[in-house]
Amino acid sequence: HAADLVFVNNEGALSDHKRQVGSNKSPEKFGKVMQEAGIGIVNLANNHTFDAEERGFLDTLRVLNAAGVAHVGGGNDLNDARKPAIITRNGIKLGFLGYTQFSNFGESAYAADGRPGVVPMDPFLIKEDIRKLRPQVDYVLVAIHWSTSVSKVVSPENRKLAHELIDAGADVILGHHPPHPKGVEVYKGKVIFYAPSNV
Repeated sequence: HAADLVFVNNEGALSDHKRQVGSNKSPEKFGKVMQEAGIGIVNLANNHTFDAEERGFLDTLRVLNAAGVAHVGGGNDLNDARKPAIITRNGIKLGFLGYTQFSNFGESAYAADGRPGVVPMDPFLIKEDIRKLRPQVDYVLVAIHWSTSVSKVVSPENRKLAHELIDAGADVILGHHPPHPKGVEVYKGKVIFYAPSNV
C-alpha cells in the first residue's frame, strides 16, 4: 500500500468455472482481494493463464475489469491483447505491455483475429508496440514471461532480446517465469529485471 503502483504477473485464471486443465486457478472473488491488497496492474501473458481454458481466461478479464485492476498481455483478440495499459502516478505516465514466450496449451492460447488469448513473445510485435506507445508516455515498461536457464545465469538469447527492446524505446524490462532470482542489468541507463523469482 505504500507503493505508488504495484505490478504482478497473474499466473493463472480467476474463475469460478469448474473446468480446470492446469494447476493455477483462483476463485473470482480473489480479483477484489488483489485490488484491496494494492495491486494496480497485472500481466496476463504467461503459461498458466489458460489453466481454466478459454472460459476461465474470459472470466479473468471480466473479474479484473470489475475490480478495477489494469491488465496487459491478454485480450478478446490480438488487437485487444496488444493494447497497452497507461497509468499516471505523481504526474508521470507509465505505459505497460505484456508478452509470453510460451503457453502450456500451445497455439490455441495465443490471441489471434477473432480469438481471445495472450500475446506471443514476437520481437516484431513487441518493437512495433513499443514504437507506438513511446510518444504517449514518460516510461515504457515491457513485461516478458520467458524461459531462461535453470541456473542463476541469464541466457544470451534473453539478454540480446532485452537489449534490442531497450534500443527500440523500452525503459524497463520486467522479466519473469523462473522460480529463482536472476540478475538485474542497467543497459544504456535503462533497467532490465531478468527474473525476480516467485515472491
